[in-house]
Amino acid sequence: HAEQVKQFFVRVKADSTAEVAALFGAVDYIELEGQAEEKAFVTKAMSEKDFADRFAKLPGAISRIRML
Repeated sequence: HAEQVKQFFVRVKADSTAEVAALFGAVDYIELEGQAEEKAFVTKAMSEKDFADRFAKLPGAISRIRML
């Protein structure tokens, strides 16, 4: 599984945008209705290992979903 290339849906605290940019580059944020304290984005396609390494360094991470 570690080498499979996927995209990931990630929820983060709204004040984590600088860290997101440093770890994942430019992303398009998805506004979550009624959740002003959170933001979400979809990563570019990457290996699960690469994603896991980046996600582990992301302060303010709330959750992630692997997209099929």
